[in-house]
Amino acid sequence: MIAMDSTPKEIFKLTDSLTFCLSKGLAAPVGSLLLGTEAFITKARKYRKLIGGGLRQSGFMAAAGLVALKTMIPRLQEDHDNALHLAKGLENSGLFTPDYSKLEINLVSFTLKEPLHDFNALQAYCEQHGVIIRPGYHGVYRFVTHYGITTQDIDDFLAILDSYKATLI
Repeated sequence: MIAMDSTPKEIFKLTDSLTFCLSKGLAAPVGSLLLGTEAFITKARKYRKLIGGGLRQSGFMAAAGLVALKTMIPRLQEDHDNALHLAKGLENSGLFTPDYSKLEINLVSFTLKEPLHDFNALQAYCEQHGVIIRPGYHGVYRFVTHYGITTQDIDDFLAILDSYKATLI
């Protein structure tokens, strides 16, 4: 939505149903929205009940969702800017190749550059310095920027990568 410079209302005009998550970037603890015609929502509620999806006393979560929608959307650009900052830092480290073609949102996909053959050593080093990295899927790794991840956090991580790189020499 931010990458498209659009609003949920504008996007919904192009569809007959829409769902989106309130957590992560919008900082709500849980929740998602499902939008559609009255008939569609009625059917969706029926199927939700059939598979056991129903919450009691969920008002506190709804309140967090309202805060997310009213106050967090404007700050999503910060997540996108931080993702680009992270991608450039990963590339400048010489250890990674970011995939800029997928960098339209707050997800940074990247691969390890040769001769960084030992992901386990990098993982252990980062963990010793307070950063947990998990193995990628088919050699592609992903970092996510979101509420709570600051530019300073990214700079601190990039400094850890610089110190790791120095151990390779």
